[in-house]
Amino acid sequence: MGRRKRPRFRASRIELHVSQTKGVQNPPLPSPQLALAWAKNRMRKSTAAVCILMFSASFLLIASAYDALPAQMPVLRIPSFHILTAAPKSPFIAFRVPLMNLTHGLIAAVMLSHATDFSDEQRRASYFAFFSTLLFAIALKSDFEALEISRQALTLGPIGQWLTYGTAVSVVGGLAIALFRGRNVPIPWPELQLCVRDKILLGGLFVSYLAMAAQSLLVSSASRMPDDAWRIIRPGCGNYSHSHPSVTFTPGHRSL
Repeated sequence: MGRRKRPRFRASRIELHVSQTKGVQNPPLPSPQLALAWAKNRMRKSTAAVCILMFSASFLLIASAYDALPAQMPVLRIPSFHILTAAPKSPFIAFRVPLMNLTHGLIAAVMLSHATDFSDEQRRASYFAFFSTLLFAIALKSDFEALEISRQALTLGPIGQWLTYGTAVSVVGGLAIALFRGRNVPIPWPELQLCVRDKILLGGLFVSYLAMAAQSLLVSSASRMPDDAWRIIRPGCGNYSHSHPSVTFTPGHRSL
């Protein structure tokens, strides 16, 4: 006889309980531990679905505004230091920010998938809380930055001036909450078992992020910013106008 094939999908314990008690009058209720495990599984699936939608929204938002984006798009923006570099509009320049955020999110997702490596329930829950919070914070940051990019083509009114603060809060607040929720699983993590495939995947994602960052700097350094004037709405950095497809600093800013 040939080898017995393994089932493609493994039923959860709650599904097995339902199938075993199907057709039985007054079946026994599942144990509290079983119900809690089912609730946690549903919560994890919901978290993954929400993050997928949030990452997708950043791409869809920029894609919907792509035709109306200016010919020169900002690449590096540090308003407090009066630094702003730009590059000609292209699919890479327009979508590079959500792509870079997606690499961060995928790294967090790979690490999150190893929560089951922890046998201790408290450490496992803390590890899951740490990386799930990071994943959500990265997705939220991606949406805020997509709105920042799209506002060059959309009329957002006074709300647009607060998008930069939203991005900063999502980063700082996300890290703070993640560290608080993961306080019960300090580094090092001896339980963590990364297979060769996951190590290669993590390395490839990190290299991809570095390559996108380097390409962005190369493209922006190869093009000089024009001296006359389309301004970007940023707190303390001037106003927005559709009248000219170029980027400038506010008076007193130095072009790069």
